[in-house]
Amino acid sequence: KSAYGYVFEWNSYFAPRAAYELQKKGYKLKVATEPFTGVIDGGTKEFGYGTIEITAGSNQQANFESLNTLLQTLAERDGVNFYGVKTGLTPTGIDLGSSYFASMRQPKALMLTGLNVNPNDAGETWHLLDTRVNLPLTMADITQTNRMSLEKYNTLILSSGDYNTLEEEKIKTWVRNGGVLIAM
Repeated sequence: KSAYGYVFEWNSYFAPRAAYELQKKGYKLKVATEPFTGVIDGGTKEFGYGTIEITAGSNQQANFESLNTLLQTLAERDGVNFYGVKTGLTPTGIDLGSSYFASMRQPKALMLTGLNVNPNDAGETWHLLDTRVNLPLTMADITQTNRMSLEKYNTLILSSGDYNTLEEEKIKTWVRNGGVLIAM
């Protein structure tokens, strides 16, 4: 247990599933953009880029007390090691809670499918996100994309295929406004 917060590394296969589950339950997560040494039970531990932070201060709306039980469940289910940190001050590297930890947005993903999109690649992506990560994925036919609003999504996935019919300026504007484009 920790009164300050917890960290976990992004090197586990199911770390994305654990992160999404935490976000779904209302916990705010941050990601380390630099390495650091955390003060944990039994001493210190080196953490690298991409380590995820869950702090009590940024999660007052969510039930921080029930977090211990949830983390135990996720650790057993997903094989993710969660470390209770004693303080936000670190012996080396960035301090927890600093501006070197970027807020993680909960993904709201859209994947384009249909004519000229490789169905095997799209199916593999769908299976990975749906079955392995438990992340809901909206799929839209490529012919509908130019008529639909992308504003309710923050991630657009393009598996291998021909996307020449997409309005390029619409996609560029959406990315400039903070959307994440994943093109395979």
